[in-house]
Amino acid sequence: MILYFLAIPKTGSTSISRILASNYPVESQFKFGVWNQFLPTVPETKHVSLVCGHFGRSISRLFSDELKTVTVIRNPLERVLSQISHVLHDRMGNHWVPPSENFYLSVTRCLRDEKIRKFISNNQTRHLAVDFDVVEASKTEGVYLEYMKSFQEPTGDILSAAKKFLSNCTFFTTTSSLDKSTGRFCDAVGIKNVPMVRMNTSEDRFQMEDFSSPVLR
Repeated sequence: MILYFLAIPKTGSTSISRILASNYPVESQFKFGVWNQFLPTVPETKHVSLVCGHFGRSISRLFSDELKTVTVIRNPLERVLSQISHVLHDRMGNHWVPPSENFYLSVTRCLRDEKIRKFISNNQTRHLAVDFDVVEASKTEGVYLEYMKSFQEPTGDILSAAKKFLSNCTFFTTTSSLDKSTGRFCDAVGIKNVPMVRMNTSEDRFQMEDFSSPVLR
């Protein structure tokens, strides 16, 4: 069975990925972390035992074996503010963020920008709900754009789909409980227990208490 860490951006995923990678031989790890690192080509997956990345649930279509899925979720408002902080602190990073001067003017304008809202709204839920047939789509041109469209414009009841997917995960926890649940996480996936070291954090990141209720709504 293949272990898959479904990494949702700004939930502590970098820290968990490092813990998992330290327990698996390099040659058994899926060497990609985001879709656009390999699409439109579908990579060989025969000898993969560990997958960590921002692929959502759709990555399962690349593998013939069942995936043992674990993930971390976060308070949605905290996650959004952390994501905006991260973009501001690392403007050259690959954030999948549509170009907008509002990112660099104020957080309030970010939250009110329609293009940015389309990207960050329900981002966590979409990672858990959207199931895109990337293998079939890879037979046509523009597969990456097709995936992004399905991710940014999902159909159906994505909240119910996300809840159902979570209920079938081997293990999931919350960002706020990571420090306390690392041991249970390691036990659940069968690896040695190692201390949690927070990584890829943004200094002076925005907090919910920095904003008024109307802005957060």
